[in-house]
Amino acid sequence: MAFKLRTAGLKLNFNKVDEQSYEKYREQYAFKPQVWDWAYPQSGVVLYRQHCASCHGGDASGDAALGAPALAGLDHGYIQTQLQKFIVGLRGTHFKDVDGISMRAAIDFLQPEAERMPKISHMAHYVADLPAVKQAATIKGDAQRGATYFAICVACHGADGKGNKDLGAPRIAGQADWYLLKQLQKYRAGARGADPRDVTGQQMAAIAKTLPNEQALNDVVAYIQSLETTAK
Repeated sequence: MAFKLRTAGLKLNFNKVDEQSYEKYREQYAFKPQVWDWAYPQSGVVLYRQHCASCHGGDASGDAALGAPALAGLDHGYIQTQLQKFIVGLRGTHFKDVDGISMRAAIDFLQPEAERMPKISHMAHYVADLPAVKQAATIKGDAQRGATYFAICVACHGADGKGNKDLGAPRIAGQADWYLLKQLQKYRAGARGADPRDVTGQQMAAIAKTLPNEQALNDVVAYIQSLETTAK
């Protein structure tokens, strides 16, 4: 697979980079987030209610009107990684990513570096332990046709859509369909996954661009929404 590497922050301006060269680049430049396995979820409760619940909901089931996705039940490592991506500017900096820009502003309380990782870990573990909430279908698409498109997603997200934490691939089964559609649109438009330091984002952007049109996005999202989940 070939990747495009373009950024104002690094001396990179290549239209195509082969996988071997990309691996060397990745080792040198890629953003490497911290992921903590210990936390005090009781501290996470307080932080979440103070800074996150107003948009993502008290049960972390999300809010479509605010563009806030469901967080309950996501892997804590994935949540920690995404928060750090917002902080360092790998997400929420593109002018087309309005929700992401709002998110960066919302987590300004994490800017003091000395206190950052404990807070991130506490919140991430708390949210990860919450039960997932079943999301209603809002996108009209052909799930049967979407199953064909989903084949390219299986390697990372799994046939059941439950993700692979070792690959940094989140659970997408049970996530709100409107949010999945919006993220695919952002990847295709370059509003997410454009920074070459964002390795997994670059990979997702490349995959999203293999979908031929907007209807294909609707179809694959409809299929993902149909997958069985543990949501209640």
